Amino acid sequence: KKSEYQNCAECNTLVCLNEMRAHIQTCEKYIDRYGPLQELVETSRCVCPFFQRELDENSLLDHCITHHRPKRRPV
Repeated sequence: KKSEYQNCAECNTLVCLNEMRAHIQTCEKYIDRYGPLQELVETSRCVCPFFQRELDENSLLDHCITHHRPKRRPV
């Protein structure tokens, strides 16, 4: 499995994309500019169309990018 990396727009640290949310929660330059990342109080639950597994919206997006990116089947 190939991981994709991108530089943080604020501190320029190279971060694995599936770790970016965790990075910006502690990135001092991001927090100085935008304030602390707010967690959603109420999260919607969604089901992965491939695995039929229930995840919250953010986890579903991360899951699909990580596990289903090359699949071209409409869902």
